[in-house]
Amino acid sequence: MYKQFLDFEELNNLYDTIPDWELYRKSIYYFYSNNNSNTNIKKRISFSLFFDLLSSLLWLIPFPIFSKVVYIGHPRYIQNHWYDENLENLKKTSNSFIYINQSKQLNLKNVFHRRVPFLFFKLLSIIISRIKRPPVYFKNLNQIVSNETGKQINILDLESIRLYNKFVFLYFDLLFSISSLSKVFFVRSDNYTSLLKAAKKNNIQSFEFQHGDIVKEELSINHPKIKKSKVSYADKLLVYSNIWTKDLSVFSDVIEIGKKRPKQFNSHSSNIILVLEIFNPDEQIKFCNQLAKLLYITFSFEKNFIIKVHPSTSQVDFYKQLKGLFINYPLITVVYTQQLFENLLNKNSLVIGKYSTALFYSSDLGVNTFVVKSKIREFPLKLNTVKVFNSYKDLFTYLKDNFHNILNFNQNLDFKPTYFKNFNIKLLSRIILN
Repeated sequence: MYKQFLDFEELNNLYDTIPDWELYRKSIYYFYSNNNSNTNIKKRISFSLFFDLLSSLLWLIPFPIFSKVVYIGHPRYIQNHWYDENLENLKKTSNSFIYINQSKQLNLKNVFHRRVPFLFFKLLSIIISRIKRPPVYFKNLNQIVSNETGKQINILDLESIRLYNKFVFLYFDLLFSISSLSKVFFVRSDNYTSLLKAAKKNNIQSFEFQHGDIVKEELSINHPKIKKSKVSYADKLLVYSNIWTKDLSVFSDVIEIGKKRPKQFNSHSSNIILVLEIFNPDEQIKFCNQLAKLLYITFSFEKNFIIKVHPSTSQVDFYKQLKGLFINYPLITVVYTQQLFENLLNKNSLVIGKYSTALFYSSDLGVNTFVVKSKIREFPLKLNTVKVFNSYKDLFTYLKDNFHNILNFNQNLDFKPTYFKNFNIKLLSRIILN
């Protein structure tokens, strides 16, 4: 489907006929590939945040204009506090940078922190898109997509994306123009096209930290069949390992910076960890039920079974549903963002799941990992700690037939880090200071 989409946008010359096509292509790609029944562009926004977000507009007033580095982060609420791994790494290299994020007010020592009203811009763009008539070229795009897929896209959603990116560009253009910033670091948890355009306009170097996996379907990083002048990209891409970009068309200069790896595993007893993906919730709930009954009814399993839900905000309801489903199973723990994945692991863990960056990570640590093939993305078969199954059904059958054998799983120590090299703090320091 990915190759078909590239052919589709090339055939219809979308980069030339649709202004700022790169703003919309990811949403259209998911729509085109039938992963969503609609364009699914709007975010869930709580109107109770409206005044709180408005107040964050005032953060420009005390902005320290002589700071040289800004980091736009993506914190997660873990173990009763907000945590951002890249922020922790940056703090070890410098204390003179600015940390900003979307809307979470963090209590950070020795770091100048402010919120950026991205959510306010989203809300404003949605409101205006419902009042203002969208550009004509969206109708043309709708006709092109409809001819290809037989479905209509939501033009108002596209208009809200256009307006949102316009607000973000104006915001960062102002921020960059009144400051002495020379470097901007960010994690691509959203579409940062406008941020990159503002940085380029103001001659500010941009550095993107890897966030999750990087595969051929990563439209914001992999650019086959596209000219450099048509897309926005970071000057430098800081990756866990060069293997992630080895066979991709990446315009950014790739720098292997690594990722922190646990020095030793927790001492808790062996466990089974099921890592869930964003897609196909019904299929995953069915498998969770089957596995729970197999473990605790058929085999009287006396150890922990941990279900790890994807940390996306879109999975909150799914997490609550699973919590309620297994409330009567004392050895089953459903985890959302409460703990770091590496804190769940130990040398005797068995990690199972479909496609997830966590599966790369566990296998790279030498932990035995069972993977179910995904239609969304392909799992590279390069680590000897990985066993691959065609479906959840095949995995369930294997677990049922070999249950007592797999209870003896142990960490594989005869391996070398492939996807997550050891973190290079000295290299990050040089990048910051140069």
